[in-house]
Amino acid sequence: MTLESGLLNELLRQAGNHLWQSTVFAVAAFLLTLALRSTHARARHWILLVASLKFLVPFALLAKLGDLLGSRVVPAAPAAHIPFAVGQMVQPFVLPEPVAPIIVAAPTHELTFPIHAVVFVVWLTGFAAVLFHWWDRWRRVRAVVSAAVLLREGREADALRRVRSKGRLRLPDIRLVSSAA
Repeated sequence: MTLESGLLNELLRQAGNHLWQSTVFAVAAFLLTLALRSTHARARHWILLVASLKFLVPFALLAKLGDLLGSRVVPAAPAAHIPFAVGQMVQPFVLPEPVAPIIVAAPTHELTFPIHAVVFVVWLTGFAAVLFHWWDRWRRVRAVVSAAVLLREGREADALRRVRSKGRLRLPDIRLVSSAA
């Protein structure tokens, strides 16, 4: 195994760990928002935003950053000087493992796929499907809005004008449209 393939395997393993942990976290956050349906939308929004941010920031990166910052901020505790005999007495009893002969397999040229690479590809396929679904829905909404009729008169247009004139609405470029869809 070369250095590049070892590094690639390690990156795939780390990415796989990050993705499954983030997916479980997102599912838990989604279930929490379902449980909190009667609360403010703002609370549910923040829960889902944090779950989305979990996908962007790997926890392993935060842990490593904490290790680096922790060693600079908190002084290390002095090591306790325990005599060797005491250190041996407090160790648990361990039975010696039987020695087995070492068998070295002949190198094969078969291509094996680690499970983390398969999980990563499955997750990436699901991500692409969700992204395509969102894009397709956005495209449909844009088509409905572009085919809608601009409302200049009526109760709704009058209400929008009143809100604008009282200064409660600071977005002057809002268009009011009507669509059968």
